[in-house]
Parts: sequence; C-alpha cells; structure tokens
Amino acid sequence: MSQAGPSHPEILSSLIFVRTAPELQRGSLISSIALFTVTRIGKSEASFALIHARFDPIQNREAIIADICRLIPDNAELLVRQPWSEYLQFTDKSGADFPLLDNGRLARALPDTTLLPLCCSDDQIIASGQALGLDMPGRDSTPLKQHRRAPLEAMGLWSLYLRHFTRDREVRELTAAFQAWLILERMKLAPRL
Repeated sequence: MSQAGPSHPEILSSLIFVRTAPELQRGSLISSIALFTVTRIGKSEASFALIHARFDPIQNREAIIADICRLIPDNAELLVRQPWSEYLQFTDKSGADFPLLDNGRLARALPDTTLLPLCCSDDQIIASGQALGLDMPGRDSTPLKQHRRAPLEAMGLWSLYLRHFTRDREVRELTAAFQAWLILERMKLAPRL
C-alpha cells in the first residue's frame, strides 16, 4: 500500500475466467466467468455488483467474449488476471503463432476500455480473498466449491489490486464498504424463519 499512490478508478470491474483446462491446452473451454464491479460513490463510499455466468461446452468462444463485453459497465476500467504465459512469445514447432488468448480477444473487442492486466498466482488470489474474509476454495476443495470459485477469485483479484495499487485511506474505506456489502449479500442468502 502507498500513501500517495494512485487513486482507485471510479468504476473498476474485475474479471475471472474459469476454464476446463489451461487456456493453451487443446480442448480448453471457458466454463464460467465472474465480473465483480466496484463503483465509487463520493470520496469514501462504493457500490458493488457481482455477475457469475456459466457456459455450455458447445458455446462459441467469440459469443462468450461478446457476452462479457456487454456486461462491462460503460467507462469501467477492466482488471484481468494475466497469465504469465502471455508475456512470452509462443510458437508451435512449425513456427506459427498461437491463437489470440482471452485477454487479447477482450482488448480487441473493447478498444476504448482500459485493461489492467495483473500477473498473480493462485496462492496470491487465495490469500487476498481470505484477507477480505472470503472462504476461498483451495486445490483440495470439493468439486462443488471449485465450480463456485469464479466470483470469489474475482473479488480476490480486486482485493489484490486494491492492496497494492491504491492509497492506504482508500484501502480502508473500500474494504469497510465491501465488508458491509458482503454482510448484506450473505443475509440475502440466509434462510428466513
């Protein structure tokens, strides 16, 4: 955290893709996404929105990317998890380049949107989510919990950004606002007597 660092964007959406296998592996498909959006309200408040979508294995990748683009609020900056592999130049044995990956497709489809790629490990996202009080799925989690990981990872990715790239005061204010929102969200899910 920094005292005089940059300010949190007015609208920041954090996007997580969950795939059936690593993106560069043959047969890898997008199985779900989560888009977590933080909208600043004044100097010390924010609103939060979470969208979680699952996709059928036969759904076209370009259609999924188009659907995601429609979900991103106008004027939002988009925080994406950047796989380390995208920083390397990949070619197959014949010398041909690999196809454009998910983040590259987003950048192409959203030329007026600022993409904020963040390279981070699973462990960093898990620790960051846990710091917010989220019950993050680990490698040994049940399959059901693994299927629900996209929203938690999107919030964990935002938390990682928040803690490393915004001012201390904003970290405290946005974390408090998030905690209040999270309590309200959990109350919505609680059984009514």
